[in-house]
Amino acid sequence: MKALLQTLQQKVTTWLQRPFIRIGVNVLGAMLLWGSWAAIVHHAHPLAIQLKAALTQAAISGSFTLVGAAFLEAVFARAAHRWRVPVAGLSTFGFIFASVLTIHHWAGTPNVLLTVAPTLTLSFFYCLGYAASLARLDTQNAVPN
Repeated sequence: MKALLQTLQQKVTTWLQRPFIRIGVNVLGAMLLWGSWAAIVHHAHPLAIQLKAALTQAAISGSFTLVGAAFLEAVFARAAHRWRVPVAGLSTFGFIFASVLTIHHWAGTPNVLLTVAPTLTLSFFYCLGYAASLARLDTQNAVPN
């Protein structure tokens, strides 16, 4: 059983080293988590409002996770080695922050701050954590001289 778990862990680790799979898993997780959160926050509103807020947030979260992760990986790859984690993480978060607030304002979401506060708080840490994980992957995959 232990050998089976180790084999499974190795396969998952290998899969997650592929940007397409790594980003896709994050996109689906973000859509489910934050779409559900928006529905819960709007529980006192009619079902149509709950669904609109949930679907809006799921679409935003999925889209921005997709675009944000691709953007973060591109910035990370191009930034100076010493600065790549903070530059990639903070620039991606700034883009997400401004865009999410704007879209919810346009969508007419009643409780914008309650809807996005947890998302943006975790997005801040997610962006920096994602950049740090890319640095770890880069270090692990480095070929010794």
